Amino acid sequence: MKQRAYLALVRPTLEYATPAWSPHTKKDINNIESVQRCAARFVCGDYRRTSSVTEMLESLHWPLLQDRREDKDLEMFYKIEKGMVNIPFPEELIKRHT
Repeated sequence: MKQRAYLALVRPTLEYATPAWSPHTKKDINNIESVQRCAARFVCGDYRRTSSVTEMLESLHWPLLQDRREDKDLEMFYKIEKGMVNIPFPEELIKRHT
């Protein structure tokens, strides 16, 4: 139930509109990742200092939020390029035929 609650309530809030606001500084990325790391400890019920949160994330099959944001960025880029959303494709990225 704890994992379902995190995946249904917390993670969508952390990922809402990420192509628009995705953090760029290491500090901001770490702050967001720390939420997921705390959630992993909560879900696993393991708060020991000697426990590896990375191993908990792997056992839960939770990818890093940074990786999920990159996937969402690529997805949005694809949608823009294919005209699936009403956002103009950046002029700097249009292929030029010479």
